[in-house]
Amino acid sequence: MTNNEIIKLRSKPTGNGNRSLYLDLYYKGDRRYEFLHLYLVPERTKSDRLKNEDTLQLANAIKFQRTADFFNDLYGFPSKKND
Repeated sequence: MTNNEIIKLRSKPTGNGNRSLYLDLYYKGDRRYEFLHLYLVPERTKSDRLKNEDTLQLANAIKFQRTADFFNDLYGFPSKKND
């Protein structure tokens, strides 16, 4: 079974040990990246873990909003886009 999400939340390591979060958008052979400027820090303390949980929650909210916007545009529904 494969995971056929159009927009995936991914991370990549940075030079200082953190992980940068970005969205990977892939549809019909076209790939785009949206870097969120959100970072996960190495979990050394409980406060680091809580900060990472909050950051992931925000990143997932952005992902779900981008997914809704994508499908609204795809099927011609008007969507509220903040400029």
